[in-house]
Amino acid sequence: MSASAAAEGGPFNEVGAGSAQNLIQARDIDKIVNVYGGALDRRPQLHALPAAESDFENRERVFELLDELAGTEREPGRPAMALLTGLPGSGRRAAAKRWAHDRADRFPDGRFFIDFAGPGGRDVTGPADLLASLLGQLGVPEDDVRASPDLHALWRSGTTGRKMLVVLANVEVPGQIEYALPPSNEAMVLVTTDRDLSDVASRYGAERITLRPLGEDASRALLTRLAGPGRVAAEPVAAGELLNLCGGWPQALRHAGGWLRLRQGREISAAVRRMRAPGGPGEWEVEAVSDGTYAALPDRVRRAYALLGLHPAADDRLGTAAPTAPVTFVLPAAAALLGVGEDETADVLEELIDWNLLDEEGGRYSFHDRVRRHAHRMAQDSAEREAAVLRVAEWYLTATVAADLAVNPYRPTFGALYEEFRGVVSPFGSERETAEKRALRWLEIEHRNICATVYAAADRGRHDLVVQLCEAQWALQLSARPYGTLLPVLRKGLESARETGDPRWVFRLGTQLGRGCFETGRFPEAREVLQQALAAARATGDPLNEATAHEFLGRSYLDARDFAEARPYFVKARGLEERHGRWRGVAINLHHLARTALGLGDIGAAIEACDEAAAIFGGLSPRPDRYNLARVALTRGRALLRGHHEQEGLESLLLALDIMRAEGRLYQEAQILEELAEASPSGPYLEQAIAAYDRLGSPRADGLRLR
Repeated sequence: MSASAAAEGGPFNEVGAGSAQNLIQARDIDKIVNVYGGALDRRPQLHALPAAESDFENRERVFELLDELAGTEREPGRPAMALLTGLPGSGRRAAAKRWAHDRADRFPDGRFFIDFAGPGGRDVTGPADLLASLLGQLGVPEDDVRASPDLHALWRSGTTGRKMLVVLANVEVPGQIEYALPPSNEAMVLVTTDRDLSDVASRYGAERITLRPLGEDASRALLTRLAGPGRVAAEPVAAGELLNLCGGWPQALRHAGGWLRLRQGREISAAVRRMRAPGGPGEWEVEAVSDGTYAALPDRVRRAYALLGLHPAADDRLGTAAPTAPVTFVLPAAAALLGVGEDETADVLEELIDWNLLDEEGGRYSFHDRVRRHAHRMAQDSAEREAAVLRVAEWYLTATVAADLAVNPYRPTFGALYEEFRGVVSPFGSERETAEKRALRWLEIEHRNICATVYAAADRGRHDLVVQLCEAQWALQLSARPYGTLLPVLRKGLESARETGDPRWVFRLGTQLGRGCFETGRFPEAREVLQQALAAARATGDPLNEATAHEFLGRSYLDARDFAEARPYFVKARGLEERHGRWRGVAINLHHLARTALGLGDIGAAIEACDEAAAIFGGLSPRPDRYNLARVALTRGRALLRGHHEQEGLESLLLALDIMRAEGRLYQEAQILEELAEASPSGPYLEQAIAAYDRLGSPRADGLRLR
């Protein structure tokens, strides 16, 4: 410094003979930080985060968890760490960047960023490359980085105690995290990955936060912002299709919505066509599972992943069942697919969950549809594929037969499986009413899987499995009547019945399909099918089969309110049943005759037939047939009300309601509530009927609302 400067009162440093090290000259010194090799560096704040995406659909719950973690007190030297896990395209990286930008004021000492799948990150092939990149962001000159014998020590000394954030995107191996950890309990490390990094999480106390695909509301909100509210409102059906195709994947929604934003004159249906087109635009393809992730799976996990993707319920021929509904299955079904024990299966399912490839809720496992499609493509061995599908088909058949038998043990059946389960303790419980409710609930939950298994068996020419799977859904058909999905399956079942060459199956599937047709108002189809069933019944040589075919033909006229045409069929059926001592069949036809008499206006004959039928149902051994007792009570109540016996009629309807509720028969409960609403308009029955039909997904609910 010059003498004139000293004279002006400025700072003065004088160096005499000898050597001086770490000499500092400055007028104002705010802060000196020792960052490398003993040298001192004064530098600006460091912020290496890339720009955040526009139109981000906020992950509020994810951000709440990150905020909570960032604010948690920690031991000295231990940074907070979060693993944002999820599949490619789920928005992990976008969520990490958005949160980092929104919380910038929490990390005044710098925000650092490396994307291992990005252009710069691909060059990071080892610890030295990683640390060199981070030290560069820290402001250390390249020459000093190259000259340092210990880059890790250099990074640690520069980050000790600092309030900083390190974002590591698309991490594949633990080493990409461990070398980047700053020794500061004021710091935070935010990792995004689709790999299983459980070891790192447990070693450093990391919080694992899994990003799922967006829900319907969030997906629609993102598409609306991208494409514009007017376009979404103008094409609600096409918008729904587009949302289904994107499956809640933010990246897919961005591709589709971005295309629409740039093409204001194009309709949403055009985007749907582009996404549906075979080999559609590559930029819209969002691979749910990266090749690296699949290759990194342990061998047994990779095999299980591929075989589980073969689950039949991925089928797209399921009638009115939404094809985008997730495929869910239970542990025993997974064990059947894999061909191993349940304990081993449970272990491998847990590993798939750790890899974010599988979800579990309430004991049911599911793939996201995009993941399942990838898994399906990975099952290469054709022999193993076929064996896995047939194993799970046989499992569903066994379980469905057990459930059907638990609900309706009186129904005449044939087949080795029914004989195996008849007379033994039901897998659904030993107490009759409890077992019946559990079995019905199981049939409702598994209905989609069972229907899909029918198609899978038919595709493989296993007509024996097809007909048995169809017949075993009889209890569900009586209870819930899911005809949107069941009718196409029963038609497939009748085709397979003909292929078996066994008239017993043509009779059984014909009557089952015929019933579904007349209960849905398809009377011409019902009569055509039932005439074929009657011919097959005669070919079996069993007069009781013929009785059933006559009964169902009578039903096809009764439900069409052609009472005079219906009556001879029931008389014929009752006579056959009575001659062969099948009293339950006699009672069923007596009930049909009661309904016929009521339709013809003969109230006395209707009540008399109801009383006779109830006496038989109530005296059946080993226990009364409560379901049919309730049906008779409903008809009797209608007859009494028609005969102006209001109080007695209401009591009969309420008895029927109590039984059906106890039996868990929601469809019948809704019917009785509707009848009660007619008889007692001031009561709560109309609202209850609407609620019951709503739970069934029946359009009848909307009709009742108009009342």
